[in-house]
Amino acid sequence: MSIIIILSTLSLLIYSINKMTYIIEASNQNKIKNVLNKFTKNIFLSFITGIVVCLITQSSSIITILIISLVSSKTLSIEKGLAIIIGANIGTTLISLIITLDIGSFYFLFILLGVIIFFLKKHFFAEILIYLGLIFLSLDILEKELISLFSSTFLNNLLMKATNPITGILSGTFFSFLIQSSSATIALTQKLYMNNLISASLGTSIMLGANIGTTISGLIFSLNCDTSAKRVSLASLLFNLFGVLLTLPFLYIYKDIINNFKSIYLISTLHIYFNIITGFIGLFFIKPLCNISCFLIKEK
Repeated sequence: MSIIIILSTLSLLIYSINKMTYIIEASNQNKIKNVLNKFTKNIFLSFITGIVVCLITQSSSIITILIISLVSSKTLSIEKGLAIIIGANIGTTLISLIITLDIGSFYFLFILLGVIIFFLKKHFFAEILIYLGLIFLSLDILEKELISLFSSTFLNNLLMKATNPITGILSGTFFSFLIQSSSATIALTQKLYMNNLISASLGTSIMLGANIGTTISGLIFSLNCDTSAKRVSLASLLFNLFGVLLTLPFLYIYKDIINNFKSIYLISTLHIYFNIITGFIGLFFIKPLCNISCFLIKEK
């Protein structure tokens, strides 16, 4: 019964996150396209634009697909498109932090306020509040059910012994790709960590994997596009992959130090630090990454 509740609630969580980001993106679609066309005169400006636009939409997947479309239509160069996607990785960290804050118990207030605003004036903000409330509700139910499920001695010991970062990265990549949301993956990981069901190092490695998994959807989307679109989506995947590989040695070296941290928001905080640090480092490697993707994907 617990498994059915978890799967049902997880479906509600994914649906709510997707609907909320879609509403935000749809209500600002023309503005977003105008901003992307206007503020992409150079690589750094494109990077900043990616951060700002993703702070508005809170979905790096939507931004990635939009960029792939613009690169495919020759509106953007591959380098500028990749810079926007890298910036979007930083912008999307806000939602994963918000949904892990300890305000989930007030989900009914978000839903109630959203319903009231919706009936008074059918504004898109009302729908955002309703879906945000449903996100908090889903996380609240999932937290209780996961604690119940993983409190069994066998599963608890299995999770606590899973200390290999590679295992966590692969798990995070698969789960994030499966549910098409790195934010949901990181939020659930944060909940497991907050309840001492997983170690901090395992949670961190799952978070790193989630960054890779969320780029795979863009790569799949680009398969029906031209060569330029395929190249920018591959460059995005390579950027996240290299960022994780760059961080991996530190996970092995500082595993004990990470496990000794007691902050309940550790996973979300490390997610922000990871994306900011790799984002600014990645700015200097945009051209090489694009060259690698051009080498791997030949012009037809």
